[in-house]
Amino acid sequence: MLILVAFQALLLLLIVSFTTIAARFPLIHRPDNYSFEARMKRDAMRVASLTRLLAANEAGDDHFSTDLQHIDEYFTEVGVGTPPQTQTLVIDTGSNMLWVQCQPCDPLCYEQFDPVFDPTKSTSFADVGCDDLNCYKVKESNRGCDTSRCTYKYMYGDGTDISGTMAIENITIGDTIVPNIIIGCTHTAQGLLIENQADGILGLGSGALSVMSQSGGLIGGMFSYCLSNSTTGGGWLEFGRTNVSRDNVRWASLINNPKHPSFYYIDLVGLSVAGEVLNISEDVFQINQETGEGGVVLDTGTVVTWLAEVVEVVYVALRDKFREKMVNYDMIDGVSIFDTCYNRGEVDLNKAPTVSFNFLSQGFDPASITLEATNVLYEVDYTENVCLAFAPSLVSLSIIGNMHQQGIQITIDAAAGYVGFGSGLCLLPMDP
Repeated sequence: MLILVAFQALLLLLIVSFTTIAARFPLIHRPDNYSFEARMKRDAMRVASLTRLLAANEAGDDHFSTDLQHIDEYFTEVGVGTPPQTQTLVIDTGSNMLWVQCQPCDPLCYEQFDPVFDPTKSTSFADVGCDDLNCYKVKESNRGCDTSRCTYKYMYGDGTDISGTMAIENITIGDTIVPNIIIGCTHTAQGLLIENQADGILGLGSGALSVMSQSGGLIGGMFSYCLSNSTTGGGWLEFGRTNVSRDNVRWASLINNPKHPSFYYIDLVGLSVAGEVLNISEDVFQINQETGEGGVVLDTGTVVTWLAEVVEVVYVALRDKFREKMVNYDMIDGVSIFDTCYNRGEVDLNKAPTVSFNFLSQGFDPASITLEATNVLYEVDYTENVCLAFAPSLVSLSIIGNMHQQGIQITIDAAAGYVGFGSGLCLLPMDP
């Protein structure tokens, strides 16, 4: 009997080791009721939060998210526990931990999409102890201990505090169970909260607490996503090395930042407007290996692209060249973070200049991603105006936001050190 049990356990281990998640999962891009100013203010707050986090240089997993309002972000459904309880989570390449609100928390939880996760209804839920090595993966300033349970506390840029306990739990992605994942179980959320919010965050960073790092062979160090700008579908998310098509994909190198290895830094070396390469030094986009400052981060949680303005005026160079190419159109007053705006009715989008990101790719031909006018110009919702969807970052860090990732199949192969850019529709067959 013992031999049979041991054999069954070994067989299960082998199945888990060699099974990969094989399906694409729909993303949800819910329209929000926030004003244009609120969206842009939130974007600026996220950049400021990321800047403070990177300046801290503290050991442990980076946990980064500006607020719980989740404006202009993308969601997916994940099953948590056994049997799985559906939770709608924000996908975030700028953070690592998967966390959900957990019972008991009323009245200290905010209103969310789905019923709050109840650990007592899960047969696979287990607390993480204070002396457990997994507890030390949380940064010391965010880590605590309560009755032998590892705890965490984070403050968001909108004034929200969340706190809870670390746990080991099974999660279900599609039909695949990913066992023994370290998650955050949030019991308290206090501060400036907005109703009808996501149930938590699915961190897709490369830190130790990320599902990417914990799931091993089930994901193979690779995932892909395609963010749709369509109102009828949000796109898709896919895990696993064997499921990613390499046809018509351009590859760019990922750069390791030893100070902040959780983030996806991409080797940007230049920018072009209407096919004309800007006169910008490649060094302005590089990481200072001693301080960890600088570099270019690929981030799904930021909307527009923020260009570093410390060493060189990168944004100004892009803006001035764009204005030069748009000389036949009259500029109008800027709005919020944008200073280059036009009357939407006068702009022929088919003739508007394109913007290209030029990347270095070790072992591959250099990759260049060209944005069409619909991705370059942001439509201001309460006016008939469009604005250049780039903003100056007042630090050495640049961020490529989700607006400039839309309509592109992006593959992050952290194990091999590349990001792939493919063409194609972002709608799933199930999307309307």
